[in-house]
Amino acid sequence: MERILLIARNVFRGILHRRILYLWIAAIGLLILRSLPAIFFNFGNESLQTVIRQRAVSGAVDTWSTLCIALAIFMGASAIGSEISSKTIVSVFARPIRRWEFLLGKWIGIQAYAILSVLLGLLASSAVAAYLDAEFEYKILGVSLAQTAVAIALYSGIAIALSTVAG
Repeated sequence: MERILLIARNVFRGILHRRILYLWIAAIGLLILRSLPAIFFNFGNESLQTVIRQRAVSGAVDTWSTLCIALAIFMGASAIGSEISSKTIVSVFARPIRRWEFLLGKWIGIQAYAILSVLLGLLASSAVAAYLDAEFEYKILGVSLAQTAVAIALYSGIAIALSTVAG
């Protein structure tokens, strides 16, 4: 288990070193752009304004979770290919590590980064919701976060599996 967690930690650090943090900044900008109509336009009717604000926050969370799923798929698809192209896979497999431990460590590292990204999006969406005085429905939000976590786990796992047989 130590070897798997060591690989997961190295994958997580590797993702941070690849400047994927810039995607977070771009996604936060997209989240704010998605919320601009609710921020700047006043429709006069308070109930309509409340619905517009709630839809803006809901759409921002939906966009963010979709971006996190796509990011996990991309990272999973490039996980093995980047190791082969940089020739680091040779030095990794020179150590006493099994292939399944290597793949599981890659998968866990990608999951950790993707879930951290989802939580960052939830934090940014909460800030936008607080600014707009929109409230989350926490039961629906919980189901949505669980669905996003399952989609990240499943699709990135498939992408890693496919990256082992395709370049």
